[in-house]
Amino acid sequence: MRSALLILSTCLLLLACKKEAPAPLAGDAVEAKGAALYQLKITPASPKPGEAAESLIEIQPGAGYKINQEFPSRLQLKPVEGLSYAKDTLALSDAEISDKALRFKVSHTAQAAGDFEIPAIADFSVCNPQTCQLFRGEALSWKITAR
Repeated sequence: MRSALLILSTCLLLLACKKEAPAPLAGDAVEAKGAALYQLKITPASPKPGEAAESLIEIQPGAGYKINQEFPSRLQLKPVEGLSYAKDTLALSDAEISDKALRFKVSHTAQAAGDFEIPAIADFSVCNPQTCQLFRGEALSWKITAR
């Protein structure tokens, strides 16, 4: 009984100390038990102020996984002062999707010259023959410079 209580209190302490992971950056691989579940690739645009430009957000599944084309994937863009989007939320119907990649083209316009960081939240899923991994609320961001 005492051992069970000690284990339970240790688990609760570890959960209370859990730190939130930082948003993955372009080129980061997200791993689980030593195997990459997906890789994030971002090709930022180089916009001119007042002109629309497109950044490409691409999620590639890790070895042995494929993009779950049936999952309602989406990319939700957070507001940035001085920057506007053609769409704030990109749905599965806005994406290019295959077993090998999920791609969102983000159209944005900078009102003036400057550096901008675009934060976003992604929902998507990757699967292998045994299981599917769901990613909801995955924070990501990228930087653009309008000149």
